[in-house]
Amino acid sequence: MEKKILAVIALTVFLFFLAFALKNRKLLSNILLGLAAMLVTLLVVEFTYRLFFKKKELVSSWTPHNIFEPETALGYTYGKPSVYTQLKRLPNGDTIYNAAYTILDDTINSGIHFNFRKGYKTNNSQKEVVFVGCSLTFGQGLNDNQSLPYIYGAAADISTVNMAGIGYGIHQVYQLFSSKFSSLDNHNRIFIYPFFYDHLLRANGIYEWNNAGPFFDLRHDSLVNKGPLYKFKQLKGDKLAFYLSCFGSFKVLKDNLHKVAYRAAVQNMSEADYQRCFLMLQQMAKKITASGGRLIIVNWADYNWFYKPVSDLSKSKIDKAFNSLKPYGVQVIPVASIIDMKDPKNFIPADGHPSAAANNVIANWLAEHITLNR
Repeated sequence: MEKKILAVIALTVFLFFLAFALKNRKLLSNILLGLAAMLVTLLVVEFTYRLFFKKKELVSSWTPHNIFEPETALGYTYGKPSVYTQLKRLPNGDTIYNAAYTILDDTINSGIHFNFRKGYKTNNSQKEVVFVGCSLTFGQGLNDNQSLPYIYGAAADISTVNMAGIGYGIHQVYQLFSSKFSSLDNHNRIFIYPFFYDHLLRANGIYEWNNAGPFFDLRHDSLVNKGPLYKFKQLKGDKLAFYLSCFGSFKVLKDNLHKVAYRAAVQNMSEADYQRCFLMLQQMAKKITASGGRLIIVNWADYNWFYKPVSDLSKSKIDKAFNSLKPYGVQVIPVASIIDMKDPKNFIPADGHPSAAANNVIANWLAEHITLNR
């Protein structure tokens, strides 16, 4: 049991004893009894919530050590080239997955040094496909040969580069592309970006775990990197939820107040908050087209594997932004047109990331429908 909740239990017992000891001072004794009774009620609600309603937190461990390390321009990136193993388990110890990720040294001599995951390699084509995005693209929970970039490369017989960052948002994808590829000749490159709505939230500082990435502000029709995201964007109500839940002791209060704060933050996103993200997509598309490449967006839309307020985002604004990319030759492919988003076999049980089966169907569809010689 957590130290915080044990401290609350100890405080409750102490208040009862103190109220009994001060029973001759009725007003003070009644106040103390009232506080103790309130804490007892909260404790009953808390344990009921934890036992029956709260989603069990998964336990993750890395071998030989954590795959991530801090990085100034992106917030964080992968560590030295190695084979990293991630073991994810349920609280009872049952294994959800035990996956190995081969991280290779970055040999693209431009921009940020970004060690990336192993893709598919072949000498049968002069072209290469660069995959960018988040954990959906990376293939979290799957071995190297089960990731979307690898399976697609094998199906299309083309070399692929898996430059996805676990947890990345559109701001980090844009920063990585701008640094590494925007000044290169991309005539022999196709860029595939599996996107979902949460990438917009990450770029707007909704999540504390990804607030060290870059913040791009609008200046007329251009984007300016102002520095770390946390200096400009923070989730309102986050600290209040922490204090009202007795410094995080009562998960039932903290979790639900967080949900309220998340939803309010999304619903209150300004036009500028959307435009920053859409301009990143547009600038990427422009630069890719101008340098001879192509951009394909694989749209997971409002896919979410646990509670996230993505459904409160404006779908009409996002669709309009995608339509504005057509003049740059961008192809937007809805994932829902390829796989059944409600079929459990398409997602890793108890985790929710795309399964190897889903990646196999999507990769083969892309290999069949993407014309490489355009």
